[in-house]
Amino acid sequence: MKPTIASRDDGSILLVTIFPVLSPTEATEHFAELAVRIEQRERVAIVVDLSDVSVFSPTMRNLGAQEMQSLYRRVGSRVAGVAHVVRSAPTRGMLTAIHWLAPPPFVSVVLEDGAQALVWCRGRLRDPGRE
Repeated sequence: MKPTIASRDDGSILLVTIFPVLSPTEATEHFAELAVRIEQRERVAIVVDLSDVSVFSPTMRNLGAQEMQSLYRRVGSRVAGVAHVVRSAPTRGMLTAIHWLAPPPFVSVVLEDGAQALVWCRGRLRDPGRE
């Protein structure tokens, strides 16, 4: 199922929900749509909700890394930070592996709660030097 993208706080925060079943085509389309949404804004923070995802295959991890590297080159300078909402240890490991393959050019955190993620993103937009 293709991830969804919603916006909060006048569009300065994008809420991305990733579902457990994701095809390579859906992943590629998602990253293209996300890039366009980011390009429409001067500065954005992103919440990526992975709370329903357990683990992706090696093929999907590699595709995710490639798509993220492309996204970083295209719009990374506009991203104030990314907060990942992750509850499972395997997913945290997957995320670590992807970031190792494609280190982001912005601050990112892994949190267990969506409300915490929104607070963190709002803080990044107000004070970009904040961790």
